[in-house]
Amino acid sequence: MTSEASVKASGWTLDFTSQSSTGYASVRNTCNGNTLFVGWNGNSRVGKMSRTMKGSGRATIKYRNCWNDANSQVIVYLEGVEISRAAINKQYVTFTFDYADGQVVEVKDAGRNSVVEVASF
Repeated sequence: MTSEASVKASGWTLDFTSQSSTGYASVRNTCNGNTLFVGWNGNSRVGKMSRTMKGSGRATIKYRNCWNDANSQVIVYLEGVEISRAAINKQYVTFTFDYADGQVVEVKDAGRNSVVEVASF
């Protein structure tokens, strides 16, 4: 997932105040924002990307929280229930889950100053 356009083309809705193309150069550089999509809302505001799933099956997401605030985290939800979480360790989390038609997946920048980076979905 390399750009805002590619993320939207793959079915995601974005609700971030800043992202790869519009955010600070320091965040882009720290978070691979020059090659991957990253998104965030500043400070304690929570931003998200969401997608309504089509059909049923199994999906795998590879993501991380690429910022360094001790209070930051990135959380993945399915139908409003937390299914995976990445703290500030900057390591990618790869998580596989089952879904049904019409269920909503959300990836949120929870906590303070977290930044969502999704490498693949």
